[in-house]
Amino acid sequence: MDSKTRTSRFLALGVILAAFALAVSPVWAAQAKGKGKEKEGEPDVVKTAAAEDLPEKLDGDSKLLDSILGHKKALEVLAEHPRLDEIIEDHPRALKEIADHPKAAEFLVQHPKLESILAYHPAALDAVLATHPKLAETLARHPAIEAAIEYNPDLVKFIAQHPGAAKTLAAHPNFAAMGSRHPGHLEWYVKCQGDFKLPELTLRAWREAEEAHRIVREERFFKQCSETPGLAYAVCRHPQAALFLAEHPRLSEIAARHPWLTSHIAAHPEAARILCNHLPMDKLLASDPKGFEHAIATHSEMAEKLASHPRLAEMVKEHPALVRHIAHHPGAAKALANHPEFTKIAANHPHLDKEVARHRK
Repeated sequence: MDSKTRTSRFLALGVILAAFALAVSPVWAAQAKGKGKEKEGEPDVVKTAAAEDLPEKLDGDSKLLDSILGHKKALEVLAEHPRLDEIIEDHPRALKEIADHPKAAEFLVQHPKLESILAYHPAALDAVLATHPKLAETLARHPAIEAAIEYNPDLVKFIAQHPGAAKTLAAHPNFAAMGSRHPGHLEWYVKCQGDFKLPELTLRAWREAEEAHRIVREERFFKQCSETPGLAYAVCRHPQAALFLAEHPRLSEIAARHPWLTSHIAAHPEAARILCNHLPMDKLLASDPKGFEHAIATHSEMAEKLASHPRLAEMVKEHPALVRHIAHHPGAAKALANHPEFTKIAANHPHLDKEVARHRK
């Protein structure tokens, strides 16, 4: 190749490279500009995610939530928001995005309102707990872990699969009580604590409907369930036995000795209806407050009945979570809005007007 030909080829290559640079430079410039804007906009979207009035802002801007969910840091800030339960109530997809993001999920499993969030979305953490041992261990330390397991008994399965989390749960002072409430999950409680056991009578009542119905009808049941861990909960697995227990003349006494028993009974619609009428609701609330709150959260008919209770304002003063649970159910929310003392109740529960209005949309 002579020098003239070589020079011509170099000139041609130079022209091509120059043309390429001119073509792509606007693209690079646009990308750089876009990245600059993104970086510049980060503090704004993060600041918005932390705003106390975020639930109201989200109501007024349908695209705002998309910008928060699409921004890693803003999503993490959202997961710590003090009104996260309200935000999730209006925008359930926010919970999925948080739960799918390990760092945001870490804030979620420590959130002080986790119990309220799981009340309406019990399986929200299942997927992330299965693959993230640290999150499972953090959850096992949560002050409301008992309540969380009541809303989703399968949580113990995900905790038990990770040695550190299993050890943490086993060290809980109420570990035996948790296990006794869920005989059907015995194997997972044993994985957490190898020597944990339940009486054979309890296991038989859990397995056999006919046996459960026989046990609950016996005169000695009151004494027997007090002496046999898990028996009162085991019989509740079966609809007919739960129905009989709902009508038991000493139910309030039994419930006082068995936290969350009311919710186990109310898991069966017919038994729940009996609870609405069998005993004064305030008496049952006094005996088993946690179980009663759980039942109101998960059973709309009970919630609606409670919403018209003449002493509701007095009842919710000591048990404020009831107001939120009532407002969750459309029919109950309407009954609450029509309660003679609604103004008095709303005065002690910020944002109640908004929660009730949700169902009018």
